[in-house]
Formats: sequence, structure tokens, C-alpha cells
Amino acid sequence: QRGLRVLRATTRSGLRAMLELAGSDVAHADEVTVSYVIAPRLNAAGRLNDATLGVRLLLTRNSAEADQIAQQLEAINLDRQARTEALWSQVMERLRQDSDIARRPAIVLEGEAWEAGVLGPVASRLAHDYDRPAVLIAHTLGGISSASARSVVGVDIHAVIASQRQLLVREGGHPMAAGFAIKREDVAAFTAGLLEAVAAQAVTRPTTVELQVDAEVPWSELGLELARALGRLRPYGPGNQEPCLVARAATMVRSEDVSRKRETNHRRLYLTTDSGEVVRVIWFNAGDLPEAGETVDLALRVGRSLLRGEERLDLMLVRSEEHT
Repeated sequence: QRGLRVLRATTRSGLRAMLELAGSDVAHADEVTVSYVIAPRLNAAGRLNDATLGVRLLLTRNSAEADQIAQQLEAINLDRQARTEALWSQVMERLRQDSDIARRPAIVLEGEAWEAGVLGPVASRLAHDYDRPAVLIAHTLGGISSASARSVVGVDIHAVIASQRQLLVREGGHPMAAGFAIKREDVAAFTAGLLEAVAAQAVTRPTTVELQVDAEVPWSELGLELARALGRLRPYGPGNQEPCLVARAATMVRSEDVSRKRETNHRRLYLTTDSGEVVRVIWFNAGDLPEAGETVDLALRVGRSLLRGEERLDLMLVRSEEHT
């Protein structure tokens, strides 16, 4: 909390330039700003270019230099996003060609000249979407292959990889994410050993995730006053999960894509409450939608945002895997 207060009042030219370029209001910076605006741009420099760019941005007191570096980082981050989507498309095509790969205890894929700097984000997306560990291995001509792995709750991917240490050039990581280097000729043996080790761990993995609900509230209390009160508990994150509230018996009216410019997996739901009020709920990465007229109970996160200077209530659907 104290750090975020300092961030909101920062006089550092680089941070202010970065946030302004990203369209983020420094005066209202929070943990989401740090996680989804600042961190990806600093991280992209190290993935695709030179990590010292981020250091220079944070240290400079020269506004012209700050603007220049912020623009460089913005361009690098956009490049990272494009390269990530390009690799994601390749991976999806491979899974369409061989659907058995996604049915194994872990998804293991290898490719020629894949961009090492974006293996991690793509592996993370695979692990999330397919609910199993994912390992992506990038081969280079005549060199050592590099790999990134991401996992799911209940499988220690670093321990699994370390169990095959005799086949690796180097490795490191933690239970949810790891990386390693390997000779191309050892990949087949490594994959066989990894799948066996993941299968052994997965035996004890819970098959369902229990949704932890903090309180049940009537729709009439889900307003800006409650959002402001809950905001005093911020910042949220591991060790301080955002409260999960349940509101019952709302009737589905309709849904729409949150974006008017392109198709996404995110939906905006419109529902009527027991008092006849229409409420709007955002569902990121939406699953099967309720039918119009169907009555539903919802697990929600309650927040607030600013739209053209006006405070607005944000209600977001909680999925069980987001609240473990």
C-alpha cells in the first residue's frame, strides 16, 4: 500500500512517460497497473532486446530521454505481443494436426527457430487452457535447444524437470514455472521421462477446485460504496486474494462481446435482479453462457474504475480456478 502511494506521486520521468504512453493514469496506479502495464514492458526488453533499457528508464531524470526509452519499450512490447500470437498460432496448428498431444499428462512441443523470449507466455496460456503442464522447446541450428515450462496447481513442474537432470545441460525454476537447456538428441528420452513423472504427480492432484466464498450479499448492496470499502484491502494478489462475493437469483437478459472492434473470448452479461434493476457483469474468457430468462447465482469480484473522470462500478465473474 505504501509503495503504491509513492508510485502515484512519482516524479521519475521514465515511469510517468511509460504510463502516459500506455494510457494509464499514474495518479490512480494500483497493483493491476504494476502487473499489466509496467511489468510487461520492462520484461519485454529483456526477452527480445536489452534489459538495461528498463534500468535506464527507471533511472533517467531527463524527460526527453524518458520519452524516447518509453517509446522503445512500447514498440518492443507490441513486437513481443505479435511474436507471442505468431507462436501461439503455430502451436494451435500443431495441436489441430495431432490432437493426441493435448491428451497426454503434459503438453510437450518442439519447433525449429521458435522465439525463445516468448516460449514462456505461450506455455502459460497452454497450461491454463488445457489444464495441464506445458513445455515448449526451441531448437537452433547446431546449438543447444532452450525450453520453457509452465504448470498447474498440483504438479511441481520444476521437480519433474529436475528428475530428468541427467539429460539436461542446465535447468532452474519453481513449482509453477521452469526453464532448461537440452541437446536435441536427448529430447525424446526427456519427454518420455517427463510424461511419466507428471502422470505420477497428477494422481494426487485434486480433480475439482473448491470456490472459496467470503460472503453472500444482496444485489442492493453491490454498489460503489461497497467497492470503495473493499478497495481499502488492496493491493490484492497471492497471500491477499480479492474477496469473492455471491449474489443470488439474477435473470439472464443478454450478452455481448466486450470489444466492439474485434472478436474476443470476453463477454459482458446483462441481468435483472429481484428488484428489477439491470446489472452488468464482465466474464473474462467466458464459458457456456446462460440462456436468456435463466436464473443464476453469481460469484463476483467488486471493483471500480474511472471512465472519462467518472467513477464506475465493475462487477466481474469469478471462475473457481481463479480463486484457489
